[in-house]
Amino acid sequence: MSLTWILPLQKFFLVIFLLVVQISAWIPDECLAKTNKTHTILNVRVGVHPDKTRLVVEVTGKIPFQTVQTFKARYHEIILGNITSKSSLLKLHKGQGLIQNYRFESENSSIMRLKINTKAAARISQIFLIPNLGKAPGRLVIDMKKVQ
Repeated sequence: MSLTWILPLQKFFLVIFLLVVQISAWIPDECLAKTNKTHTILNVRVGVHPDKTRLVVEVTGKIPFQTVQTFKARYHEIILGNITSKSSLLKLHKGQGLIQNYRFESENSSIMRLKINTKAAARISQIFLIPNLGKAPGRLVIDMKKVQ
């Protein structure tokens, strides 16, 4: 049985993936600020697991987010919605595991960006939001795995 169809299929899915990444970069930042309510980043922590590195951002409420850019699998950027932060979180922080460092940047009064640099080629394998539960803050969870 000939398997010559596998390579063209891989190329097709690579092109589709790159198009999705590029198109998502064209979405204006203003589209993410869907609410006038401002939330706050309370804390950030990094956990190293055998199969992944997890970055958890504690926030005061449900925030819109979007993964925008992956550059050579070592730089990842996530646009957060209408959110503020303590000034101590706006500096460069040393990471653990796959994460070399991360920082939050606020380009204007309503959009915050989380920029993550990795030690090796990595991908965001999972990103999800856990809403506030009782007194526990909401959490944006970002799982990163090494690219093989």
